[in-house]
Amino acid sequence: MPTERLQPLLDVDNLRIAGGPGLTVPAVSFTLESSSAVWITGPSGSGKTTILKTLARLLPAAGGEMRLCTAPWKEVSPARWRSRVQYLHQRAVMFRGTVRSNLSRPFTLSLRRSLKLDMEEATQYLTRLLLPEEILDRDAMVISVGEASRVALVRALLLNPDILLLDEPTAALDPAGRAAMAQLLSEWVSLPKRGIVGVTHDESVRNLLPGREVLL
Repeated sequence: MPTERLQPLLDVDNLRIAGGPGLTVPAVSFTLESSSAVWITGPSGSGKTTILKTLARLLPAAGGEMRLCTAPWKEVSPARWRSRVQYLHQRAVMFRGTVRSNLSRPFTLSLRRSLKLDMEEATQYLTRLLLPEEILDRDAMVISVGEASRVALVRALLLNPDILLLDEPTAALDPAGRAAMAQLLSEWVSLPKRGIVGVTHDESVRNLLPGREVLL
């Protein structure tokens, strides 16, 4: 019996970004298939991060089309879109309070109040990323940049998104941390109806997560 082909997770057609003064970015088109990755590449200042933020609908598009599982972006509310498309900043965003409260924070939002934080799953992810369980009770504002990047990834994974948008996810990690994150991401994206669009200079990530390259 032939295997059923899953519909694309994300179709981007002639997307134009609202660049700042002096930033000219060509229109971008690509398709993100289930269980795959797309890497945005180009020189520094070419607009890679701006594209990721536009895909996350944190910045407005200047034109073109985006379809999330065939649904045009204009027919999906920004909140609903971002519940399925999680953007991780290059420098992780932490909120005042403990690491535990930072992991819990998304579940207090109205869109996710029917969901419950699974602390056992959270602890398993932290362990996979070489973080001790006791980090849960530490002040999130004083943990290192590398620790924060891993906590932010755990927070995103706990929300079970369809797509992760990753902006240099391993930039603040040592070699062991980079390898652990790359391995976890590789296993995560291998499951159906999951995909990654990212920017990275880390060859360990690219080697474990081969995918289409979109050159700016």
